[in-house]
Amino acid sequence: EKQKLLDNAALTPQEIAAQKLLQDAVDQVYETHWKYNKDAKGAYSRASNIVNMIGNITIGEINELTVARLLKKVDKDGAAPGTVNRYLAALKMVLRLKKQDTSYFKLRKERRGRIRVITREEEKQILDLLMSTEHNERRNFYPQVGQLVIVLADLGLRLGEALSLKYEDVDFTT
Repeated sequence: EKQKLLDNAALTPQEIAAQKLLQDAVDQVYETHWKYNKDAKGAYSRASNIVNMIGNITIGEINELTVARLLKKVDKDGAAPGTVNRYLAALKMVLRLKKQDTSYFKLRKERRGRIRVITREEEKQILDLLMSTEHNERRNFYPQVGQLVIVLADLGLRLGEALSLKYEDVDFTT
């Protein structure tokens, strides 16, 4: 025991953390960081699933190959890129808090989110709010925003496209 203490005294905090088992590290991260988050149970569940997939190995044994094996197993289950990224984020958080290298983590490209098209009735309500409502001094530009919304909706333009539009780009005959 004395020799163990002497050996540990010579180790850096990073090396000491590398000896910790993954499940113990996950439990510790849950208690210190995830417990009061909105998705605490989800993060803990994903991290525990990682332990089941790659085994309860020491933190120091986790490297690029281990992460590649994990990704192969997650991909085999047909997980979406967002799900894969949540798994990687959970593992990365555990490793980062234990002062381990995470530079080799590569997140997958995700879709930008859900696309929802507003109805004609919703468009009318928005335009009424912008153009017909009495606005105070700080919102006196809302009618012009309403006109911009009409142009964007009628021409199918994105805001960036409309703002970068030049006079010579417009074909006034068609």
